[in-house]
Amino acid sequence: MGLITAMVTFWLITLVVFILVNRGIWVFTDVSKSMSLFMLEKALGPPIDFVDGKKGSASTTWILQGTLWIIPASLVTFCGLWLSHDPQALHSLTAWGLNPVSTSLTTSGILIAVYGSMGMLLIGSSMHIVPELGATSLATEKNATLMSFVWTLAVIVMFVGANKPEIAGVSVMPIATILTNLVLLAVIVNMLLTAASRTRKMPLPAWMMIIGMISAPISILSLALTGSLDSALWLFKR
Repeated sequence: MGLITAMVTFWLITLVVFILVNRGIWVFTDVSKSMSLFMLEKALGPPIDFVDGKKGSASTTWILQGTLWIIPASLVTFCGLWLSHDPQALHSLTAWGLNPVSTSLTTSGILIAVYGSMGMLLIGSSMHIVPELGATSLATEKNATLMSFVWTLAVIVMFVGANKPEIAGVSVMPIATILTNLVLLAVIVNMLLTAASRTRKMPLPAWMMIIGMISAPISILSLALTGSLDSALWLFKR
């Protein structure tokens, strides 16, 4: 019953966000837009000046990196399957202090494929499609481009964490989770600002892409509000 209540809460919050973006009220006023853009760009300091702010550069960067991640995802998965067939296949790597096992390589291959390839391709595609359908430009190309490199760093940390859960007593995977959540938050704000600045009515596919992005934080918020977070933790386990 708790999860049903959480689901109803989820759709209510999603509807509220949709109305706020559509009506341009409350957090989507001109003042909040300016503050959000400042936080996405100027507040990041010098790093933001090292990326290109040209139109379409963000989506191109995300899609390019997502495509490139297919190669290591395939390679790591192949090595994992190879080790499941012959556990001694990569024994020569022990000379470098590496001792890969089939399960960890397979897990890291899945993480790279889901987050590195599929995730980046979907986000990059939405950064192109949503502005096009709204006849506008992405709110901040620079921030979106910079966040793509932070996401790639998070995927690398995931790979390390899947094969070596702790380094110097520090759990590695939570670091990757924090990085991906920070990037996702920046991407969500960017996409909401883009939707709020549209110059024509956006078709349903664009809204579905935005809802897909905001569904993760809204799901956690809904579970927390309804007291069902503990009973639904299995949904967020990797």
